[in-house]
Amino acid sequence: MVEIIIIRHGRPVIETSRAISASDFNKWVQAYDQATIDQEYQPSSETINIASRCTKIVCSHLPRSIESAKALKKTPDTTEFLFREAEIPSGRWTYPKFKPKTWAIIFRVLQLFGYSANAESLSEIKNRALTCANQLITYAEQHGSVLFVGHGTLNWFIHKQLISMGWHGPTKANSKHWGYGIYQYNQT
Repeated sequence: MVEIIIIRHGRPVIETSRAISASDFNKWVQAYDQATIDQEYQPSSETINIASRCTKIVCSHLPRSIESAKALKKTPDTTEFLFREAEIPSGRWTYPKFKPKTWAIIFRVLQLFGYSANAESLSEIKNRALTCANQLITYAEQHGSVLFVGHGTLNWFIHKQLISMGWHGPTKANSKHWGYGIYQYNQT
C-alpha cells in the first residue's frame, strides 16, 4: 500500500477586506503569492500527526507552502515551481470593485468557460495537475508515503486525477486551510 497525503497550506497573511478593481486583482494575486502564513492559525495536532507519517515532503516554491510544511514539523525535500497554485486570470477593468475573494470566484468561473487572460488555460491546468499527480505517485512508489503541502485549486485538480487513476481517497478535495485528503493505492 502506497499513500499520498495532500494538505492545503495555512491561512496567508494578506488583506482581504478592501474592495479592489479587476485591474488591481493581478497585483493582489502577486502579493498573495509572496505572503507568509498566519502564525496565530496553526494546524491541529491531528493534521500534524497525519503529516508525520510521510517520508517524502513536497511543496511548491511559494512561501505559504514551504512555511506550512515547517508548521507541520516537516522540512521540504522538494520545492518545485510545477506544484504552484493554478494560475488565475485577471482583467483590466477599473470598475466595479469587489473584495479579492469575490474576484477570485468570478475569475475561476470565467476560467471554466475559457477565459484565461494573463494565466494558464483550463486545459493547461489539467495537464499540469496530471503531471503533478504522476510525480506524486512516483514519489509514493519510491518512499511509501508522500506529503504534498499544496494549494486549493491545484489540490482539487490533483484529487480528480488520483481518483480517476484508481486511488482511494475522499469523495471531495478539502479546500480549507490545513484541510487534508489521504489517498491510498494497493499495488498488488
